Amino acid sequence: MNIQDTKKNALERALSPEAAGVSSARLAALVADAVEAGLELHSLMVLRHGKVAFESFRPPYAAGNPHVMFSVSKSVTSTAVGFALAEGLLTLESKVADLVPELRGDTTDENLENLTVWHLLTMTAGKLPSPMADKGKNRWVADYAESKW
Repeated sequence: MNIQDTKKNALERALSPEAAGVSSARLAALVADAVEAGLELHSLMVLRHGKVAFESFRPPYAAGNPHVMFSVSKSVTSTAVGFALAEGLLTLESKVADLVPELRGDTTDENLENLTVWHLLTMTAGKLPSPMADKGKNRWVADYAESKW
């Protein structure tokens, strides 16, 4: 993604936290509590009514500099799955191979055929993808399919 793409898809900003109905004092207290607790916050964004009410980055992190987010992805993914469940698009018992057919290779894999959304959400799939896999090469499905049980 280049800078022009980022600007084109940018979220609308509120003039101030209060303009979006968010207290600046409470935001300051939140940040102070996080610092006091020793949390390693790289960034913080608060959205309210579709607008960015507050955004902050801790150096060396910045809006235009992507970096590995590790477990944050789990929260975003589980939230998306929750919406999909609520909309009836899938169930916890849905078979992953039916949802992502490109996981199936040339041979039948009984473990894969029994793998459900519940297994992925609870991290009980039994797959052992390499933590050293290049996450930037956009081969996530193939890397997962090729990993050992």
